[in-house]
Amino acid sequence: MTNKDLISQYVDTGLGIPEYQFDKLSSSDKKTYLRKVYVSLNYNPDNIKFYYAELPEEKQLEIVKKNGYLIQYLKNPSEAVQSAVIEANGYSAEFVKNPSEELQLASVQREPLVIQYLKNPSEAVQWAAVQQTPSVIQWIENPSEAVQLASVRQYGFGIGNIKNPSEAVQMAAIKEDPYAIQWIENPSETVLLMAIKELGGASALEYIEYPTPKLLAFHKQLYGE
Repeated sequence: MTNKDLISQYVDTGLGIPEYQFDKLSSSDKKTYLRKVYVSLNYNPDNIKFYYAELPEEKQLEIVKKNGYLIQYLKNPSEAVQSAVIEANGYSAEFVKNPSEELQLASVQREPLVIQYLKNPSEAVQWAAVQQTPSVIQWIENPSEAVQLASVRQYGFGIGNIKNPSEAVQMAAIKEDPYAIQWIENPSETVLLMAIKELGGASALEYIEYPTPKLLAFHKQLYGE
């Protein structure tokens, strides 16, 4: 069977065709092929994974509204198609190639955990995600101090998921929940003093492994113990 015969067979049957062969088709054959492809997709949208043709926006929308995850098989999905997918299911953002910041924001506002699937999300996207669910800080690589603060100001214990938090972030975590001191590695003396003040009573020293004379004196000054 010649290459021409093979291409004709694809066109006649509507079977999946490699992209380089689709590009060789005449305009007439492409229309015939796409018409048969549409019949196949109407029968089962999952068949899109077998096709490489660039479908018109209307057909793309029709497919992703049935199953948003199928966007990963679409060639050059439009912004409208990407938006429709994320609106239906935020987690589908995982399968959108190079989504715009606007789409990323819409996605994390709907499903904050999606942040773990986004490559190099902007600070605005990171911040939006932790505002919704502060614990997602654990999925963000090298979050900015502003993002860290947005997280611990809602959930102090989350500081345990932050590498090398600044003193400002440590203080914010202690202010939100003084028991977060147990999750801070090598806290500064300033942070320890604040923890003692916030915790109160004898328990204030419970989470400080090696209290310095200054810390002990401060504790005694506050609580007389």
